[in-house]
Amino acid sequence: MNPRLAVGLALALGATSVIAVVAFVAWPSQSAPDFDATSDSARSATPSGTVPAITAPLLGPAVSYRSANPADVARAAAIAPQRIDIPAANITMPVIAKGLASDGSMALPEKAAVAAWYRHGGLPGDADRAALIAAHIATDIDGVGPFARLGELVAGDTVVVTLSDGTREDFTVVKRERVSKLAVDYEAITSESKGMLVLVTCGGAFDPQTRHYEDNIIVWATPTEVP
Repeated sequence: MNPRLAVGLALALGATSVIAVVAFVAWPSQSAPDFDATSDSARSATPSGTVPAITAPLLGPAVSYRSANPADVARAAAIAPQRIDIPAANITMPVIAKGLASDGSMALPEKAAVAAWYRHGGLPGDADRAALIAAHIATDIDGVGPFARLGELVAGDTVVVTLSDGTREDFTVVKRERVSKLAVDYEAITSESKGMLVLVTCGGAFDPQTRHYEDNIIVWATPTEVP
């Protein structure tokens, strides 16, 4: 991994925690997705105003850079995710491409109503890389965002990503976890997630002193098999 990227990612979390790379994220079996024990599969709309607003950047995961093959570079320049739809949680959001912010964290849109695709990772539909889409849970600009409802997702829910060329990539949720930012290891997560879509937002308790949430909500989805 690029040393500069690794250092930047560590510094980005300095206000709240230190990355602990010793953490291991258990991978779900296909037969029994491992939802955390505290999850409630019952769906309910997130009450307006119950999630504190936050403008602090989300930690950018240490995903590998995409291929330098000219054909791959040309495709990446021409195609990017434009929209994400998750019907089960009533989520429909525009998606824009983002890289790294100046502090080394993953750059996110200013509004919680807009999601970001990490352009240095995989494109949804790529078989050999994980694709990451992230968004703020809430901001001071527009309040609680759609990704505040990621915690409602259960195994079998559908996620649809529409690309700029009109292609529709369908995924099926296989796992959701709430992971402490003290323990999350994005390099391990993404290296074990080839071909998958990984959705991330903040969650857990909110620290009013640092204005950071203590955890990340992470959802994994696999490409939907077409009969």
